[in-house]
Amino acid sequence: MESLFPHNKQEEDHLYAAFKQIETERVELLLRKHGIVREAKVIKYDFKNASTKWWMAAAILLITVSSYLIYLNTSSLNTQQLADNSLVNINKDYNFSVRSNNVSEQLIAAQISINNEQWIVAEKQLETALSTVTSDDSISILNIYFCQAIVAVKQVKYNDAIDKFSTVANANSINLKKDAIWLRGLVYIKVENFEAAKIDLQSTAEVVGWKKAQEATKILKSLNN
Repeated sequence: MESLFPHNKQEEDHLYAAFKQIETERVELLLRKHGIVREAKVIKYDFKNASTKWWMAAAILLITVSSYLIYLNTSSLNTQQLADNSLVNINKDYNFSVRSNNVSEQLIAAQISINNEQWIVAEKQLETALSTVTSDDSISILNIYFCQAIVAVKQVKYNDAIDKFSTVANANSINLKKDAIWLRGLVYIKVENFEAAKIDLQSTAEVVGWKKAQEATKILKSLNN
């Protein structure tokens, strides 16, 4: 027999014992849990058999490592899907009322464009609205930034969206603050900044009585797995 540890019989016996603990059922359960419907074939072999080669041990180790990587990858995919589910309808979730008549007209036009998924048109209308608003009309300014962030998300301009949501989240006004933090947390997931996402989602989860708190808690659980 070709030994894995030709000069250390004790280490060889320990390795054999470890291999015997690998069970097909555990790998199958892991794969099925994450929606992979196929049987995982774990090599079972009598390592004391004289025909056993070193590559048999390597094959088992490879399967074990591959199963673990599948687990990590599917966990990340699940988190991304949860974020996508929460972001899919944001363009229809928010409508705004502002004080300035001129800005109101621009925002109404932009909201129509957003609802019609005309992102480039909405982007230009929001830029016009921002140039029209007076500096003391903080509510209108925050509403425009918030809308710009939504349009950026829909255009897959995630870093721009984070910047706009952060402007709203960091403002002294409480207008849309919790919404901006919630949505920024989701966008952090899209750019795989999971630690920043956890902070924002934890803040959302702690908002008593808000419907988004439950969603945030669910996504946090996925992030922490």
